[in-house]
Amino acid sequence: MDESTKNTVTELQATIEQTKVFLTTMSADNINGNESTLSVTKFGPTQLSFSGRDWLHIWILPNLYFHVTTTHKGVAIGKADCLGKLSFNNGVFQPN
Repeated sequence: MDESTKNTVTELQATIEQTKVFLTTMSADNINGNESTLSVTKFGPTQLSFSGRDWLHIWILPNLYFHVTTTHKGVAIGKADCLGKLSFNNGVFQPN
């Protein structure tokens, strides 16, 4: 199911359950040792590239915290307010 079609609590709960099942198939070997592996993330029409470490610390965790702590309805705040200014050169993250 495409994320844009998940409009009900039931649909979101089903996605959470599917994700939990998927995570049980992962082992530490799937994750460990990938700190320097290049990861490409699509952000709208743009592709962004991060090392595994930067992807976790600069993209995944801030997005997780944003979605856990923010409701979108009636709040004039967006991800850019939480992520801050990120520097990219041809789509590749450039640490400051």
